[in-house]
Amino acid sequence: MAWIQQKKRSDGGTSAAVRWRLGGARSGPMQTETFSAGSDDQNLARAEGLTAHAAAIERSRHRV
Repeated sequence: MAWIQQKKRSDGGTSAAVRWRLGGARSGPMQTETFSAGSDDQNLARAEGLTAHAAAIERSRHRV
């Protein structure tokens, strides 16, 4: 499962970091992708898109 962490930048803007475990398992290494170059809304939208993509990959791995 992936989740989004929002952080205030020193310039007052907000960056969004998507965090997930590779392979979806607790033992998988932590992965992070940070979005901070655009507006606050753009960063959050990019992070939400990546979160949805990671969830879709995880669901496809668990299908029998």
